[in-house]
Amino acid sequence: MPFSKIAQVHGSLIVITPSPVCEFFNTKVECRYCAGNFDVTGRENVVYTVEEVVEAVGAALKEGGKTTFVGSSVIYLSIGFSRDPSGGMEFLRPYLQAIKRHYNCLVAVEALPPKENHWIDETYAMGADSVLYNIEIYDEGLFEIICPGRATLIGRKRYISALEYAAKIFPSGTVSSHLIVGLEPPGSTCQGIDFLTGIGV
Repeated sequence: MPFSKIAQVHGSLIVITPSPVCEFFNTKVECRYCAGNFDVTGRENVVYTVEEVVEAVGAALKEGGKTTFVGSSVIYLSIGFSRDPSGGMEFLRPYLQAIKRHYNCLVAVEALPPKENHWIDETYAMGADSVLYNIEIYDEGLFEIICPGRATLIGRKRYISALEYAAKIFPSGTVSSHLIVGLEPPGSTCQGIDFLTGIGV
């Protein structure tokens, strides 16, 4: 299997989506900007094994020894939308723990805000070095239009409360959220930056 099926290297980031499926596509409420890494061809059962992912990480880290990102590489584990109350962390757990067991590297997880905050504690306890809950759009009205699935099934308030709580659990500088520049007025993005950094994100 080609390495690129499992992982992609972007500078110092090794990005891996063990199951390239997002349930938003199944219900036609996907984020309007996204094709992402996600499989939208109907092959819903594609799930890379823990062994495949660990092997891909090893190959990337070995290759990194020959490039400029050696010593600063971060494994970035992500998941599409899942209705699981953990926000996808129960699915990512064996991958995260296997990577940490085999390699001395940093692992960031991009998941969905879980239903309850105890899953944020659990994410840290699993060994995640960083967590991302990507709100993408700060403007409330545009968030609902551009990210209908996130707005309906998770909610902007839950993104914010999860980020706020995570910033109290994880070390300073390790809780992040993406804002996509250009999908809302620049002033709104700036407000989002000020708000998020104000709560430690």
